Amino acid sequence: MVLFTVNDNGDVVPCARLGNSWLGAALVWTNLGNKYLGEFDPVKEHKKSLASGKEFDPFGWERTWKLQHSPSIAQHDWVVLMSTFDNIIIPRNQMLYVADQFDAFYEEFPSSHYGACAKILRELYARGSRGFAIQATTVSENPWYIENEDGDGYPYNINTGTKHTFFDPKERDELIKQATS
Repeated sequence: MVLFTVNDNGDVVPCARLGNSWLGAALVWTNLGNKYLGEFDPVKEHKKSLASGKEFDPFGWERTWKLQHSPSIAQHDWVVLMSTFDNIIIPRNQMLYVADQFDAFYEEFPSSHYGACAKILRELYARGSRGFAIQATTVSENPWYIENEDGDGYPYNINTGTKHTFFDPKERDELIKQATS
């Protein structure tokens, strides 16, 4: 799990690395799925996928991702879930709120990285960071680095880039409305 800060010029650059990404997004997706949707049974689900011809989701994470639209998920769980999605930037005006939500999640799941994430978020805020982002799974390409054709590259910039989304907790109401209409 790699944490990023947004510099004054808008560049998104790494600021911390937390080893064992299974304590980040994987823990979130597994535990929230089990908490809200019941214990995931991979054998049962594999049999279902064979019978239906649908692709097998061996960890049950796809079901968890759909919780972003659920009105029943606790606010701190929703905030943590949203932070694991690609291209999310937590803007400065949300950093302390998100840190508090990370702390609430960490109270329930103390083996997670979210206590450390909350501490880092507060430190970045105190230093004047414009924002915060997470590369939740380090097996994927760094979403905050733009590679040129020649193999060189540069940091993604929120002032010129268009692939990011600024996190706004007010969007939860809209996501739920879309899911229920």
